[in-house]
Amino acid sequence: MKSIQTKIIVGITALMIMVAALFLITAISRTKSILDNDSETIMGLAADANAGVVDEYFGSLEQSVDAIYKYALQNTGTYDHFLEDQGERDLYTGIVANLGKSIAENTKGAMSVYLRYNPDDYGPTSGFWYTSDLDGSAGKWVSAEPTDLSLYAKDDVEHVGWYYIPIAKGTPMWMDPYFNKNLSVEMISYIIPYYFKGYTVGIIGMDIDISLLCELVSRMSVYETGRAFLVTRNGDLIYHEKHPAGIKYNDMDDELRSFVDTILKSDPAVSHNYTGDDNVIKKLELRELRNGMIMGVYAPISEIKAPQDKLLSELLIVSGIILVIAVMFSLLWVKSITEPLQRMTRIAQEYENLNFEEVMDTDSEDEVGTLARSMQSMAASLKQQIERADKASKAKSDFLASMSHEIRTPINAVLGMNQMILRESRDPSILEYAGNIQSSGKTLLTLINSILDFSNIEDGKMEIQPIKYELSSVINNLVNSISERVKAKSLEFVVNVDNKLPSVLFGDDVRIEQIIYNLLTNAVKYTNTGAITLNISESIRHDNFVVLAVSVEDTGIGIKKEDMAKMFDTFERLDETRNRNVEGTGLGMSIVTKLLNMMESELHVNSVYGQGSVFSFYLKQEIKDATPIGNYTDRLETSRASENEKTVLHAPEARILVVDDNEMNLKVASNLMKIFGITPRLAVSGEEAIDLIDTDTFDIVFLDHMMPKMDGIETLERLREKHDTLPPIIALTANAVVGAKEMYLSKGFIDYMSKPIDLSTLQEKLVKYLPPEIVSYVTENKEVKKPSSKGSEKKSATIKKDSSGTDSVKTGSSGGEVIEFSPKGGNDDVLEFAPSGPQSPDDAPLTFEPGDEQIDDSAFGEDKLEQLKKLGFDTDGALGYCAGDSSFYEELLEDFVASRASKSDELSGYHADGDLDSYRTLVHSLKSSAKTIGAMELSEMAKQLEFASRDGKADFVDEHHEPFIAAYKNTTEQIQSVVGC
Repeated sequence: MKSIQTKIIVGITALMIMVAALFLITAISRTKSILDNDSETIMGLAADANAGVVDEYFGSLEQSVDAIYKYALQNTGTYDHFLEDQGERDLYTGIVANLGKSIAENTKGAMSVYLRYNPDDYGPTSGFWYTSDLDGSAGKWVSAEPTDLSLYAKDDVEHVGWYYIPIAKGTPMWMDPYFNKNLSVEMISYIIPYYFKGYTVGIIGMDIDISLLCELVSRMSVYETGRAFLVTRNGDLIYHEKHPAGIKYNDMDDELRSFVDTILKSDPAVSHNYTGDDNVIKKLELRELRNGMIMGVYAPISEIKAPQDKLLSELLIVSGIILVIAVMFSLLWVKSITEPLQRMTRIAQEYENLNFEEVMDTDSEDEVGTLARSMQSMAASLKQQIERADKASKAKSDFLASMSHEIRTPINAVLGMNQMILRESRDPSILEYAGNIQSSGKTLLTLINSILDFSNIEDGKMEIQPIKYELSSVINNLVNSISERVKAKSLEFVVNVDNKLPSVLFGDDVRIEQIIYNLLTNAVKYTNTGAITLNISESIRHDNFVVLAVSVEDTGIGIKKEDMAKMFDTFERLDETRNRNVEGTGLGMSIVTKLLNMMESELHVNSVYGQGSVFSFYLKQEIKDATPIGNYTDRLETSRASENEKTVLHAPEARILVVDDNEMNLKVASNLMKIFGITPRLAVSGEEAIDLIDTDTFDIVFLDHMMPKMDGIETLERLREKHDTLPPIIALTANAVVGAKEMYLSKGFIDYMSKPIDLSTLQEKLVKYLPPEIVSYVTENKEVKKPSSKGSEKKSATIKKDSSGTDSVKTGSSGGEVIEFSPKGGNDDVLEFAPSGPQSPDDAPLTFEPGDEQIDDSAFGEDKLEQLKKLGFDTDGALGYCAGDSSFYEELLEDFVASRASKSDELSGYHADGDLDSYRTLVHSLKSSAKTIGAMELSEMAKQLEFASRDGKADFVDEHHEPFIAAYKNTTEQIQSVVGC
């Protein structure tokens, strides 16, 4: 009989063996699961990384060609007759060629760059062509004779397909790889068709030697024998380890062609297993590249599973030995194996959440260590790519913010000059023309602003800004903006407006217009026959709020059910094959949904494929005037007529201080404030401003930022140290970029205003910050003369009443144009002002006869303005900054000429002393002065020098200082030749 001790030993041993076996089974199961997931991840990451390398290669070429194209467009402003004048075209071609060659020399893999003009108009060899020396001189680029396009038929793809195919397509494109018989090289090209003012100028492009691409792919590997290959969408094999020279689809045998067909039909996002011609089962990962090619990365399943099999074998062997020796050792061993794997899994999850702080610092040389180091290496690579993407995103945002100011400037000038027509004209026809110009101009400005919307929404910088607005004006803007598009496609445009809607609401009318406009343009894009219908009605009214029900209906192509879910995805285009000729980036619906979400609303879509769609939303708005809108076109006419009598701020008792080191800026500010009856105090430095504020009281202080010795921010800090209370201090700046307002507010300014000063913005700041008791208003009354009936007949939109009392407006193929104008006579305007009286613009003003406020611009006539315009001056913008006073503009020009010598000497002195801070301050001032008089090219040169001196780029300043001084002198001499000062 066995002893108790034996039983206990046997029992404990059996129990421990069972526990050890159970633990062993569990450990093996978990390890296998982890390694299976890691294997899938490794193949996916390998495919992503290799595709990223090739895409970076292609992306670099796209950016290079796009930079040349943008530079070519930019210089059309300088060489605005290059299409008609051979000499100007030669100069234009030269500067574009120099940049193109420079960019190509620094573009990885580029072998040629070219600009080819339309051969039908400029000859078969017009343009330029730079290529890397094909004789073997590495890094040497030479100018070659462009291909004579007249020698080949237009359908000769091998010789001239690189020109005629992009022109026919009309959009930037990657050419399929082709053999260029002119160079005897297999190549791939990225080409942008060049259009200007609706005319086909030609193409701009760059080529890559396909052998370089093959070499790049040939170096890619995964595991031991895994490799990569490249296939075009046409089925041509560019590179494969068994076909290193590539092979055309038509030259393939049946087996290889079947393999390629499978690849072309496969989903690139799904892994695939296949049996190769060597009867080895392999895993295949596919990725679609940015130019449409497909990259495949494959490796034998046996190699992928080898680490797993090896590790499991080691676990079994070691576990068996441990079980024989001691169960406790097995527990410790399993723990030593599972802990690193668990740590790897946990850290991998951190990496998945973009937290790369933890490091897998294992020194193990086995598969676990290899996997850990591989994951660590991949994490480091991913972190670098994310940082580069963040930098690129920031660069994009900075660029868009900077360009937005430059783009808005000429549009604001147009709107400003048109506003003068609205203020001064008495002719109803001209007022109607100008009213529609103003409406369309604002719509255009809204569209340009929308270019930045998606970036601003992503960056969290988009804000809803509610104001009081006329609903009829919003509807009219939409009708005017979309009617031409509708008419161009011979569609019917129906507008149904509930005539019981409130006439004046409170909300962000700009964003509401943008939302509806996007829906309307989307409907027009995808509708070829039938009608577009805009419905606006009242859903719910409660107290002082109304819920608008808005819908856009079309009879277009509709949306498939399976496409509904991805319709609002960024950059997503639905039914791409059917809609390949439809313009757009796929951002519109994404922006619409985001804007509606910001307004606590959402977009609803109902669609039947092949029959049409209905896009609708509900929007809550505050009611400011509950008067029914009635016939919205009549309401609009009433609103437009009321604009003939406008109120203007009048505050002669206002005490304003303007601080700016630029005397021209001070003169402009003083002249603009005279319009409001204000004579401001002026200071040319921060020190002088502090002295004036110490000894006197002011209602508002406009303080320039960039000043020598003591800038605006330092001045404000000194004032806050000395005074417990200060008047409203508004920052003046020429750097109106995204983030500027936030920066100035954080420094203690109450607000900020950009230079050159805009009259309407100035009035807005004065109304906002002046004490109400010193503010009154004068009224401009326009006596409107009725034109003769002759030649004044006007087509109007067809208005119909339906049974519900809703206005229905039809335009397009069945209703004619929405608004069509005929010339009107009469141009002698009468302008009357009202003195101080009522305390708000809404009170009835008194009137009196014109006085000293009238402007006599006879001394500086249209001939001189036209001469300056021909010399490149933006006279319209300059007059806008001078409130339309051409005599004052002439005075600013004379001041600009008179100060040139001293300013040039002062700037050259700072340059010679290496004083970049003072140099930056003065050139910043010159930038603003040049822009004020319309010398935009000189202003841009000053801006580049300002940024270079700010960033400490002394070499750039040294190189461009003398050309700037010469341009400064040339600009003043041009002014002297016209003005005679």
